[in-house]
Amino acid sequence: AHNRLREANFEIFGTEQLLEAIVQDKAYWLSDVLANEGLKAENFSEKVRSIGSRAEEYEERSPEFTPKAYDALCSAYDIAKELGSTHIKPEHILLGTLRENKGLACKALKELDIDVEELYKKIITPIEREKPEILSILNLAKEEAIMMEQNIVGTEQILLGILGAGTGIGAKVLRDLGVTLKDARAE
Repeated sequence: AHNRLREANFEIFGTEQLLEAIVQDKAYWLSDVLANEGLKAENFSEKVRSIGSRAEEYEERSPEFTPKAYDALCSAYDIAKELGSTHIKPEHILLGTLRENKGLACKALKELDIDVEELYKKIITPIEREKPEILSILNLAKEEAIMMEQNIVGTEQILLGILGAGTGIGAKVLRDLGVTLKDARAE
């Protein structure tokens, strides 16, 4: 992304440099997903150049990133945490850019007739499938705590999360013992 920034003679990162860097990394799996959507480095770069102006991205401040790139990176950080990652990966940056649905990168994607919401789903679905089971259980436990109007997750919500997830050895043992989610919630 830094190389693309210098080539464009800009001083701060925008969403387009972040996306261009992902598209150009042919060794990374996201490059294939984007190529299947019809997005190639050449047509994206050409579209960005034809749009030309970043004027709509600037506000009064002059950050290291354009405001919309900063928003996309903040969103990428949140997505990485939600998906159980300890660091931000290129797919998180792309998902953050798509989730924010702002900036020159998304404008170029839309003008290239790429459905931003559909692309988001195509990228996040395989990642969510690989999400560790414990994260699913903890998310369900948090939801149970909220439904019980509690501020913290206790062992009872974790039990409900295990039952709600319905997978894994714990859920199987509980089912074999006749414990159901409905009964456990009542207790």
